[in-house]
This record gives sequence, structure tokens and C-alpha cells, in this order.
Amino acid sequence: MAGLCYWILLARKDQSLASHAQGIPARPRDKVAEAQSPSTLQSNGSSFDEDAWISVFNAATLVPKHSVTAVLPVNAASLPLLRECLLDLFRSRSALKETILLTPAGLILETRKVVLELTSTSHARSYPELSIHCIWNGSSEVYDMLDAISDASTDWILVLDEHGLRGLDSQTKDLLLNPKAVPLPFGPKGRALHAGNLTYLGLSLASRPAAFLSPPMVVSASVLGPEVSIITPSVRTWEALGELISRSQLDSFGGFLVGHADSAFSDALLEPTAQVDLSKAAGDMGHFLVILDTRADLLSFSSALCRLQEESHLVKVLLSQGLDPSSDGLGGGAQSILSCDITVDVLSERVSEESVQLSKMLLSFRPLIIINSSDDIRLAGELRVVLRRNIALQEATVIRLFKDDLPFSDWMGALSLQEWKRSPDWNVPRIDINVITNDRPASLARLLRSLQRARYYGDSLDLRVNMDSSADDETKALVSHYHWPHGKTFVHHRIIHGGLLPAVVESWYPVHNDSYGLILEDDVELSPLFYAWAKMAILRYSGDIDTSRLFGVSLYQQKTIELKPEGRRPFNARSLFLREGLQHTDTPYLSQIPCSWGAVYFPEHWREFHDYLSFRLSELRLSISDDVIPTLRSNHWTKSWKKYFIELSYLRGYVMLYPNYDNFTSLSTNHLEIGSHVKDTPKELYEQKKRLFNLPLLLLPDSDNPAVSTGILELPGRALPLWSKLPVLDHQGSVTSLDGIVEKGSIQRSRIFHCSQPPLTLYDARDLTCIATP
Repeated sequence: MAGLCYWILLARKDQSLASHAQGIPARPRDKVAEAQSPSTLQSNGSSFDEDAWISVFNAATLVPKHSVTAVLPVNAASLPLLRECLLDLFRSRSALKETILLTPAGLILETRKVVLELTSTSHARSYPELSIHCIWNGSSEVYDMLDAISDASTDWILVLDEHGLRGLDSQTKDLLLNPKAVPLPFGPKGRALHAGNLTYLGLSLASRPAAFLSPPMVVSASVLGPEVSIITPSVRTWEALGELISRSQLDSFGGFLVGHADSAFSDALLEPTAQVDLSKAAGDMGHFLVILDTRADLLSFSSALCRLQEESHLVKVLLSQGLDPSSDGLGGGAQSILSCDITVDVLSERVSEESVQLSKMLLSFRPLIIINSSDDIRLAGELRVVLRRNIALQEATVIRLFKDDLPFSDWMGALSLQEWKRSPDWNVPRIDINVITNDRPASLARLLRSLQRARYYGDSLDLRVNMDSSADDETKALVSHYHWPHGKTFVHHRIIHGGLLPAVVESWYPVHNDSYGLILEDDVELSPLFYAWAKMAILRYSGDIDTSRLFGVSLYQQKTIELKPEGRRPFNARSLFLREGLQHTDTPYLSQIPCSWGAVYFPEHWREFHDYLSFRLSELRLSISDDVIPTLRSNHWTKSWKKYFIELSYLRGYVMLYPNYDNFTSLSTNHLEIGSHVKDTPKELYEQKKRLFNLPLLLLPDSDNPAVSTGILELPGRALPLWSKLPVLDHQGSVTSLDGIVEKGSIQRSRIFHCSQPPLTLYDARDLTCIATP
């Protein structure tokens, strides 16, 4: 490889730290464990015998202990989670001997710090050896991986991508960490022979021949043979590597697919610089079974059904009520009543045949997603029985969607398969509703009515009402008599007045990382479609390394910018994007400003905010009167929780997603009523300010006309954009970039807290403020 690049070997705690110049001969390999190939079971030139290969795989023994080298790429996006990624590897029982970190030259120092911190713990003696292999710009991931593998000291290689083992079930993890001694690469992700798209297998460990594999996969060092020593930069894709391997095999294939991979962690495999469109489910095609009662229900859900089909999914509808298919075209074929061709079956009216018909349909169609909107309790019971009795169906995500939600579900058709399957439980991620109130019973009643009118698409949401110590009797009575039908209700009453800062901050704390908090002050009113926007955004953008700087989803559209030094100024995102020459002026966008008028906050960031606020209020290293951010008006908001969240978002480079619908149509609005932040003012001035903040809400369309759009998908391409395509705005409403705000925050962090190194751990306020871990 051109240029000087070297190994930095980081041994276990009881071993020495040394560096070896690249080019030192690799340690001699032990003889690779012999395994019978399917090629030996058939004559040369015969076609591939899949049964023979499965027999070989099932009969193979495990590789010996300490005979596997894991190769893990590191990049700027994955570096903050490197420690957790390595612990995921090391905490499991495995045959690992060493782990090679494939690291760009510019990240060597940061990676080395993470490794030194990890290997300094008392558990480090049980960890495999760790080494850093530096790479240079301009080479491909596959070429760099092969170059690192050529210096591995073991007979078996576990090839990973930057996500490590994330997204894999325990069965597949064990298969990769304790591999079988088979002569060809195997793993859960790649392209099956004669398949047009990437393939992701289910939990069954039965194998299928593959044209090529992509990480994670296990490969025998002997398979690569002499090719390793004559690597050329022409091997730039996993497809090319598969071809290289297949040329050396009588069966002419590049490995086999086994195990299960979560498509949420898939990459573009054919082109090194290709970009994955998340709205297309990374090339995956899903099977959707939709159970409805009547033709009216079919029409109500038609927008979502046709969009799913448009996105190349296979959709089948089962009508539970006995309609005569010959009378209206409902009979396993094209639907004249819809704008697309959907296969519709009608469930038998005979109870004795119902279970058999349902079972046959499920086993033949093998749906990944089952949406049940039928009111038939018996049918729901039969569905549970069939799913429980058939292992092949137990990975299906089952969604209970109420009839009343069907006409307003067009947005669901724009979800990718990975978003549908984010969790086996459709109710995960879960949003907790948190209301802050005191002595405005009329305002509280309006907010509760708007919550009652909203659509929740089968989800369960808990409601927590937080009353201050001075709450009046009318407010208390309203809360005590209120019935929340969508989950549990909790009431909290303070005994000492704390003001709005603790009232908001202490209103919610996440139970786990699938818990999201909707924070609502009582002068807010919600759109009936607010939950559709919030859930769609959370499913699209949360839970990934690349989107780790997203701290929440705003329901409110920005119409003013309040943080400019000269004071509040009008703001129009569409006009700004037009001036900046953006292709889509109607795109949602990212802003560093936290919203207090209806927003969902993410669990990791809210925990960090709690810790950061505790640090600021303690004045441990910084006086509460010190300005953390230069020139922003929020420096003077001494009693506002937003002042401190703005500090956190500035230092970290955090952002919130904002809607950008026409005419400032919003998912929440603020009525600017007298309270902690709004004092008595002359009526004319008060009405003027109220017009600035009161926005039109996105309302439900006429449910009698199922063809009418909800408006949620009035977005570029009728879907939420790729993360990388979202415009980024700073605290003063200027267009910038994620890299720009991260760098700006890092510089300010160093100046304020005198930090000599960048933060290494995500969501860690002590690391952010350079406080040593106790």
C-alpha cells in the first residue's frame, strides 16, 4: 500500500504495548480445519446440490477456540459507539483470538484512546487482543478489509461492517462468533444466486447459495488463498470479492446465506459510493397481509395499500365478512374498486373452515407484516393460534389497527420495511404524554380535548399530568374526572412551588431507550394527526449512529426566530430555502432550537440534559451566571429550561426535526395565554403577539371520501427525506451543516471547559463537560 501505514498492537492489560511496521511476515498459520465440501459429493461439472451443502453445514464441527480474527471498520460516525460495539463482541462466548480495528489515519488517536480506556479495566484480561490497522483515503472498503485480513494470525476471519453485531439476533451472533468449520464464506446478508435484490434470511439456519456476501460474514483464510498476497485495487465491492471466490470453487458460488440480518443496518453493496434510499427499505420487498371486515374498510385503507404496492411490496387483503366475490370483483384478483390491483380473498363463512383457510394463507404467503383491522374476536384468536403454532411465522410483526384510523393511514404506505419491522411490537418505540399545568383549567381542557380527538393507530400511550403546588380546585377536579382511553393515567402534584423549569424538566424521565417523551404545556393545542407525524419521524430517523445528533421531533412550525441578539424576527423556512437555492423548499428541516410548544424528546438526549442541567445548577466548574454560548438572547432566560437545552444543543451539535407544511400548517399551536412566560400586557400588543404564535392545525380530511389525503405526505417524494438530504439550521436560523455546528460546538466546549480532547462518549454530560469519571 502506498505511503507509510503501521499496526498499533494493543494487547490485553497484562501484555506490552508495541508497534510493528507493516510488512513484517504474518505469523505462520495452523493448518485450516478440514471440512468436506459439497464439491466432493458430486462429480466435477455437475450442478450445485443444495441439499448436499446443507448436509455439510449441519454436520460441520465448530472451529477451535482462539481461531477467529474479527475485523471491524471504524469511521467518524461509528467512533462514539466503538466501545459499546467492542463490548458486544467481547461479552459473548466466542472463538475470537484478536480484533483488528480498520481505522482511517485521521482517527487513529481517537480510536487508540477508546481502546486504551477499554483495556485498562479489570475485565480486559478476558478480552481478545486488539490492534489498529490504519487505512488511507482513496481505497475501497473491500480492498482495505482484504489488506488487513492478509496480516491476521488465525485461520478464520469474522468480517464486520462499522455496526459490528448490531441488528443481529442472538442465534446469528452465536453462529458468527462460534463459526462452523466450512470451506466457504457464510453470513446473513448478501445476494442469493439468481436473485435480483439483496436477500435477508429469516431466523432459520438453513442455508442458501449466494452470488456474494456482505458483512457480517465468516470466511476461511484458506478460501482467499494466494489472492491475498496479490491484492489489487480492482477488488472494490463485495460482489467482486464473491466473483473472485466463486472462480476458485467447482460449485461457482461466492458463499451461502445463513442466519438473520436486520435490514436497518444494510449498506449499498454494488457501488462503493452508492446511497441507500431509506424509503425503499434497502431493496427489500415485504409481504403484507391486511385483514379487514368489509369493502368499505378496503376503500378506507386503499391509499396505504396502493402506496405499499407502488413501493414494490406484495400485498394481500383478507376480508373477514362473507361477501360474494362474483358480485363485486372481490375474488383473488384485480380490484376494480381501487386505483391499484390488490389480491383480495374472502374468508369462509363456515367456522370449521376458517382456521384451515387462515393457516394455509399464512404459511403459503409468509407475511412479514400482518395488519388486522377486523372486529371479529374469534378471527383474532385464530390468528394468534396459527402464529404461535408455526415457528416460520413467529417473526411477523402484527399490528392492530382500529377501523376509525383506516381513512387517515395514508402515511403508513410510505414506511419502509425496516420501519415496519423496527420492533416485533408495533407499539415500540413508545411515546409517553406529559402535560404541565397549574391554574388554567380552560386551557387544560382544550389540550385534553385535542389529545382525545387525535388518531393513535392502535398504539398505547400513557398520560402523565403534572400539576404545580398552586393548582386551583377547578384544575384538580378536571384532572380527577378525566378518562384517558389509550393507556394508563398518572397524576403528579408538587407540594413546593418550583416554577416552570423543574416542572418541565422533571415531568418525564425515560424508562429505557424505546421511551420517548411528548412534553406539553397546557396552552398548547394539537392536530388530530400529530401522532402520525411523530411516529413516522421516529421510525425514520431514530436509533441509528448517523442520526445520533437528533434530539427530538417538533410538532410546531417555526414562524419566528427568538435567539438573535437584536431580538425576535419573523421566519419562513420555505422563503429561506428558496433564497438558498434548495431543490425542495417544502422539505422538513433540522434546527438546533428546542421547541417548547409541542415536541417529542428522545430518551438518550433527555437523560443527558438532566445530567447537564444538574452540572450547571451545581456550579461545579462554571458559575450559573456565565454565558456558555456567545451572543444568543437565551443567555438572559435565567428561569427557562430552554436556556440550558440550547447550551447543550450548541455544545453537542444537536438538532431537532421541524415540519415545513404550506401556510405554516402545524401539528401543534400555542395560544399564548397568561402564565409563567406571558405576563399581562396591553390587549392590542397581546393580540399582535398571539397572531405571531397561533398557527393553523392540520385537520382530519372528510372520512367519507377515502381518496382524500391527510396532508401528512405533502413532502418531497411523498415521504420523509433521507437524513443526509435534510437542511440544517443553526440557532439563529441560518443554513449550515451538521459538520459545521459540531465543529463550532467543539471549539466552544474547549474554550469554556478547557477540554484537551474531543468527547468520546455519546450522551455523556460528564464527558461533554470534561469532568473525570469517579
